[in-house]
Amino acid sequence: MFPTMGISSTYLIASSKEAELGSRTCPPAGLRAAASHTRLVERRPMMRAAKCLALLFLLAVTLTPPAASATPSWSVKTTPNPSGNTYRSLLKGISCSEASACLAVGYTINETTFLYKALAESWNGTQWKLQTIPSPAESENSYLKSVACTASNACEAVGFYTHEKGIVQAFAEHWNGTEWKLQAIPSLKSSQLHSVSCTSSTSCTAVGSYLKEKFTATLVEVWNGTEWKQQTAPNAAEKENNTNILYGVACPSSTSCVAVGYYAAGGFRQPLAEKWNGTEWTKLAPKLVGESVRFRSVSCTASNACTGVGDYWEADQEFTLAEQWNGTEWKVQKTPNPGGKENRFWGVSCTSATACIATGGAEEEDWNETEHTLAESWNGVEWLAQETPNPTGIGGYTLAAVSCVSSTHCEAVGYYMKSLGLVVTLGENYS
Repeated sequence: MFPTMGISSTYLIASSKEAELGSRTCPPAGLRAAASHTRLVERRPMMRAAKCLALLFLLAVTLTPPAASATPSWSVKTTPNPSGNTYRSLLKGISCSEASACLAVGYTINETTFLYKALAESWNGTQWKLQTIPSPAESENSYLKSVACTASNACEAVGFYTHEKGIVQAFAEHWNGTEWKLQAIPSLKSSQLHSVSCTSSTSCTAVGSYLKEKFTATLVEVWNGTEWKQQTAPNAAEKENNTNILYGVACPSSTSCVAVGYYAAGGFRQPLAEKWNGTEWTKLAPKLVGESVRFRSVSCTASNACTGVGDYWEADQEFTLAEQWNGTEWKVQKTPNPGGKENRFWGVSCTSATACIATGGAEEEDWNETEHTLAESWNGVEWLAQETPNPTGIGGYTLAAVSCVSSTHCEAVGYYMKSLGLVVTLGENYS
């Protein structure tokens, strides 16, 4: 037999045509020996041996299976914190236009003045960097809660601020790839924006709440590339002291959006969901589970494929919540709860109807060292808990927002308590 150059026979199984070719090129040893009666014929086995070696090598290369791709996993990425007397820095929102272009927003708290200031950071695929971001001139405290990017140089961030007179006012900022610029929002009493979704640089929808007469009402603002304008949105409860808040919004197109949150009419929180059809906002009917329910975030890949997440309480325990909108109705999905006492989703990002990642936090008891970050994945059939690392700290681990560019690549941000009283930013990568 001719040598096989150390090639495993496992990978030398060829098709019938290749096997036939191999038998012609590499005949049995008896035939090779019988062919050695003349000097000319003596050379043929040597030539055939060379051909055989070449064929075997070719077959080995062709038939060797490709290396299996690594299973995606979570890893901690260093996120900077502002210098100075800041004792709390939290990232609350993130948006990635591509794997190497993300923006995250939040706020910091000064240790001396206890004032809040807007915070922004950028991810270039390798590291996170602090950005310079302005706050409204009249603001005393400013918070950014959400950001949406359609390109690396086209992002909208929203939040709210307070000033000396105690007035709360929503505000927005635009990132043009070079700097952040403030944008004016229609002035409404005690207005706050919690989430924003953009389909282009000239089409964004932001949601939140404001004080209307004697109750808290839903708030929807839209950006047309020139200015922000308020849209009328329904409320589930409009009596005195009732509360209606939209915490999350997702727009798969400029004429299709779904917003989620909660309402309270003197009792437990109830889930709230609304949809935009290009003309008007109408209420939806999400399923009621537990005693106190709230949506915190929503992600849509189509007008009939949305996933809303949050939490609910039952029997003095907090559980993760996920509901799927199919264009006709909401359906509750079963989700794991790895924490013993409290489990909550803060953010969700879907790249298809069968691929979502939800993030948040879980804890065994009240705020202690057993608290840990939380991430779960939806595969089209079920939600599965994922392993997420915790950097060295003493508790408060939370992944407040997540943005995925594919089913195997996501960035998540949040915060954790590094030491007693010191809360710092947190970033994790899934790939």
